[in-house]
Amino acid sequence: MAHFSWFFIFLCAGLLSLCCQSAAQTQAITPEPSGQRETISVGELYFPEKYVPAPEGIDFYLHMQGSARVAQQQFDASKRSGVLVSVVLPGLSNAYREHFKDLNTFWKMLDEVKARFKRADGSLPEIRSVTILSFSAGFGAVREFLKDKAIYQRIDSLVMLDSIHAGYVDDDLTARKIPDDQMAGFTAFARDAAAGKKRMIVSHSEVKPPNYASTTETARYLLEAVDGKMESVRETWTPKLILTSRFEKGKLKILGFAGETGADHMQHLYEISRFLGQL
Repeated sequence: MAHFSWFFIFLCAGLLSLCCQSAAQTQAITPEPSGQRETISVGELYFPEKYVPAPEGIDFYLHMQGSARVAQQQFDASKRSGVLVSVVLPGLSNAYREHFKDLNTFWKMLDEVKARFKRADGSLPEIRSVTILSFSAGFGAVREFLKDKAIYQRIDSLVMLDSIHAGYVDDDLTARKIPDDQMAGFTAFARDAAAGKKRMIVSHSEVKPPNYASTTETARYLLEAVDGKMESVRETWTPKLILTSRFEKGKLKILGFAGETGADHMQHLYEISRFLGQL
């Protein structure tokens, strides 16, 4: 457990602090999403106005960390048919891990969504697909989800938005070796996506944390797991979000972006719809 001491000291003082401040500022300037919001036990449920589930069931999206309003606006922009639950907590990745520590919370969340859209005949719609979107510290919950076989199988798609961090073995900043156990679930999902069994998008910036593995390092770890190599590119997604490297295999995409600042990190939150478009 020594690996995690770095997280509480440095992420709190760095990226998370900026994330919370930036997200709060965004809340004040982002236009109101056009759909309907309702509070459920784990967070905030959002769905387009007049939404009715398809006969095949509900396409479910769970977003964690940053700003619920930004996620909702970006969900609108993506033109996705489905529902979005946003979970935004004060604290670090451990806050998300603790929030979903009882993994029954995951299934209760799906049951609440199904109950909300009970049909006139009293029957409940199925959950057709599950997509998890994690920004920044949200990975703490995703790591726990992927440890559970049933939840792993239930998740169809992962979108990790500058979001996969890890410690170093023995806190050794020279060797900078990432513990396999902290990456096991992400590695398995990446391999399944590369084989076409799942869908996974991993984005990373060039932010370099002082005492723990960056999203660039964890992306490199996943690349090695699937025998991949990044291709150098130069694509302007927005003036503040420049794609500089890419890897694709099967249904796995690893996308590297320019930018070493907290503001660059935040662009991965602000452009959720673009990443959804990559699924």
